[in-house]
Amino acid sequence: MSNFTKTTQDFEALWIEIQNTGQPNLLCGIIYRHPNGDLNKFFEYFNATIEKINNSNKIRAVMGDFNLDLLKVTSHKESDDFLNIWVSSFFQPQIMQPTRITDHSATLIDNIFFNTNIRLARDLRI
Repeated sequence: MSNFTKTTQDFEALWIEIQNTGQPNLLCGIIYRHPNGDLNKFFEYFNATIEKINNSNKIRAVMGDFNLDLLKVTSHKESDDFLNIWVSSFFQPQIMQPTRITDHSATLIDNIFFNTNIRLARDLRI
């Protein structure tokens, strides 16, 4: 899946495919979006990649530090757009609590998304 792997000044993405004999393979992406990177360039890559991987018959897991706060989907358009891309592509966020907490704030910028539920992934011994 190296054709999805990409490193720019805006983000870094690494993709691997884990062979699973007798079961669908697991396509796994790890993404880091630089907090000051060009969000439009990230969204271009992200939209194109999600569209391509959704055409595969694989279990898909994507995790990373996206620097888009899912706790702010009602007040930050880009965070809302980001979540909507996932949901409309049948991915479910697996982390629902803040991943960074300070005395003054809490954020949910790190996450894991599956295109299926965790129980199915466990049943497939992934």
